[in-house]
Amino acid sequence: MKQTIGLLTKYFGDSVAVEPGLRGETFIKLKDESRIREAMELLRDNGFSMLIDLTAVHYPKREHEFELIYNMLAMEPLLRLIVKLPLKGEKPEVESVSSVFKTANWYEREVYDMFGVRFKNHPNLKRILMWENYEGHPLRKEFPLEGDNLHCYD
Repeated sequence: MKQTIGLLTKYFGDSVAVEPGLRGETFIKLKDESRIREAMELLRDNGFSMLIDLTAVHYPKREHEFELIYNMLAMEPLLRLIVKLPLKGEKPEVESVSSVFKTANWYEREVYDMFGVRFKNHPNLKRILMWENYEGHPLRKEFPLEGDNLHCYD
């Protein structure tokens, strides 16, 4: 793990911050969203062969309203690494990593559908859970819990 963190800090410098996690996990915060694909390639090429999950969190009162969370796994030795990527703006956009990890394809579609984060160069970025003409993103904090947008037969 120390070797991987060393590589990340060598290549990304101040764009990377290491944060201690719970249960011995390590959190890496990548501050430059334009380098996410490069970071994922570096991790893949250095033992983290699996992207086991990708999700987002919406923090509407923060400067960076969204945070993408990439859960990585190395099999030998068995290590977990969580990469956090803060994003600004109401219509955040970041490079897709689906060409680096095939599992990112559906994860990115789900994050797009539920949070509205767009993934540049994604091979098929469209809704995966909600119907195509649905308005809004249900996991954003400002999403209404009742009202007209809950009618699914319009």
